Amino acid sequence: MTAPAAGDEASGTPPTFLFAALLDGIGPCHLATADGEILHASRPLKELFAQHGEPLPHALPRHVAVRAARQPGGIRTLTTLRRNGADRQFNAIHRRFGAEGAAAPQILTTFEETTREQ
Repeated sequence: MTAPAAGDEASGTPPTFLFAALLDGIGPCHLATADGEILHASRPLKELFAQHGEPLPHALPRHVAVRAARQPGGIRTLTTLRRNGADRQFNAIHRRFGAEGAAAPQILTTFEETTREQ
């Protein structure tokens, strides 16, 4: 089953209110264009970055967006956030998202904490 497109893929418009609410339910995540421009960050992701005093990224690195759009299973990168001298590590999982064969796929990135207890 193929996921529906999040917004107008041709113009890169942000997702609708309903779709944004669905993304909020996923947890920390964001949706970006195939070029890496972030269209929407979920509320849990905004809260996570705010807790650590970090600004939300405005775009994915170009090489990450290109690889994620081409790899069927997506790709992983590591994100580290620091708070009160302690690091928290997250796997950022970047996956192609949208209708099969879409001319301009989008990239859905989800964040899973991988910090080990010390």
